Amino acid sequence: MIIKKKENTNWGNNIKTYPKIYEPRNYYEIEKVINNNKSFVVQGNQRSFGDGGLNKNQVLSMKNFNKIISFNSKSGIIEAESGLLLKDLLPTITKKGWFLAVTPGTKYVSLGGMAANNVIGKNTNNNQIKYHIKKIRLMKANKKKNI
Repeated sequence: MIIKKKENTNWGNNIKTYPKIYEPRNYYEIEKVINNNKSFVVQGNQRSFGDGGLNKNQVLSMKNFNKIISFNSKSGIIEAESGLLLKDLLPTITKKGWFLAVTPGTKYVSLGGMAANNVIGKNTNNNQIKYHIKKIRLMKANKKKNI
């Protein structure tokens, strides 16, 4: 696991913190951070306007969890890790004629960040990402995985 202490900021660059940033490479390392730390936030690609992804003490970065696990081109169902950036997902789905029903104003957001911030878009029907998410898997401190 990579651990850095460095400047951390939001997209507006108006709030700065200097936390210890954990960059796990596998699920075991995520569990280790969760079980050994009491106060931390999970962070995607630092594109939130507010301070939801900032913490002055400890941050768990999901940047290494950026894979598309599966994409069903018939149903449009995507299974992916939370650190996957929208810019990396779009080429895969647009080649098959799909696009997301709700997208933010930038392609540099993570899927986890989109869900955490309940991204809204320009469409008029079900204009929040929460209406288009079928399932989220969470890892809890008690080592049980929720589905």
